[in-house]
Amino acid sequence: MYAAVVPLIRTRAFAEPFDYLIPPCLAERVVVGSLVAAPLGSQVVLGVVVGTALTSPHADRALELRDLIDLPPVPGELVEVAGRLARHYITSLGGALTLIAPPAAALRLERTAVLTAAGHAAWQAGRADLAVYADGVPVRGALRADRDLAAGRREGWIEVVYRLRLTEPEREPRCFVVGPGRPARMGARQKAALELTAALGSCDERTLAKEAGVARTALASLLAAGALIEAQPGACALAPQPASPAPPLLDEQRTALEAVLRALQDGGEVLLHGVTGSGKTEV
Repeated sequence: MYAAVVPLIRTRAFAEPFDYLIPPCLAERVVVGSLVAAPLGSQVVLGVVVGTALTSPHADRALELRDLIDLPPVPGELVEVAGRLARHYITSLGGALTLIAPPAAALRLERTAVLTAAGHAAWQAGRADLAVYADGVPVRGALRADRDLAAGRREGWIEVVYRLRLTEPEREPRCFVVGPGRPARMGARQKAALELTAALGSCDERTLAKEAGVARTALASLLAAGALIEAQPGACALAPQPASPAPPLLDEQRTALEAVLRALQDGGEVLLHGVTGSGKTEV
């Protein structure tokens, strides 16, 4: 049996699903909508099964699925909806599936060593060293590097499964205000960082890096000297941010803008029509 799988990854979208060989132990459990761990290049990624078949034109190159994720499958009706969305909006099936599948950006596949039924029996029979695997142990690096794990797998006591884990939420950038201190020497970018923070009242580290070009080490010296003081989290959200310059318009966009401005002089309404990517937002 083979499964057509669409990888759920952020870095790129694939035009077509990949065919994978379904291992015998999963043959009766993998269905359309199943979430699976599938090898892709040098990594193992989360994917959605969008079809199954007895044969595959890529059978000689098809890799085997690593595992079936212990979560309810995406309903088959929603997988069909994703297919219709992809065809209607001329996008990839993977992009459409991200709208209905679990948020891959917030999830991470993690290899975990757990006890098999035979392993539980051996533990109860006196193999106390297996107790550590009772609740699962995250696996890092090569499987052969851990001798106890390798031995347990050979005996059939331990198996490695893939589980989904929520990733840590992105840390809110630190917010700074200008302090009374000054370092003995300041570079041009450090001065620019202080001037920007003073002009805005408060400024976060991302804005300082982008607008003033100040590096982390230079920022650390300003903090150590008391030139910048860390403010309460969220304080920068209330501060005005530097305005981005208007993007330069192409000749066609400028012509459209002039026509819109002329039409609006009389207080009327204008419908700006253009295909996707033609630059309507800039106008």
